[in-house]
Amino acid sequence: MGVRHVASQRVRKGLRFAGVAGLGLAGLVIGLAGVASAAEPLPTLYWTVDPPTLGETHSPNPVTGSTGVSTQISLELATNNDFGSNNAPTGTVTFTDSLGIITGHCNNEAVTPQNLDASYAHCTVTFPTTTTGNDIVTASYAGDHKNGATTGTQTISFGPPPVLPEVAWPALLPLSAIALGGGAVFVSRRRMTKLAR
Repeated sequence: MGVRHVASQRVRKGLRFAGVAGLGLAGLVIGLAGVASAAEPLPTLYWTVDPPTLGETHSPNPVTGSTGVSTQISLELATNNDFGSNNAPTGTVTFTDSLGIITGHCNNEAVTPQNLDASYAHCTVTFPTTTTGNDIVTASYAGDHKNGATTGTQTISFGPPPVLPEVAWPALLPLSAIALGGGAVFVSRRRMTKLAR
């Protein structure tokens, strides 16, 4: 009898331990699933580059850039968070670019709420007059307790470098005839005649 009692206690303890472990594992799985499903939504990013798109709501991608003038790159962060009110993103945005003109100058720019569901971050830069090609600007939003971290890109196109106009050979002919020198020279595009002194 005593042996059975000890054995039954061991069985009950074993079942109790297995039950706790099973519930613990199940609770852990449920907890992880809950965390994953409650992750902060990612804001939608909208770009505006002024100039040349002054007055437009959002810039196309790519947008044609201007050199030698102050350019403001604005990023609107529109929340996708439907829980409660006043979910406008807060925190910071860092702007970098493929040509290295912006990189290092627009770090941790403050995100300023404009209404209950949208905020803005800005980067102001003057692109050198020698800027050519495409500059890919990347904005990295750090996220906050209601909105997840995200990144987005905007291409600013500056086109090819300016080409100096070519001068046609006939336009250079009189200059080359004078350069030959040696007395009075009659210059014509069709013929050159050296006059006697």
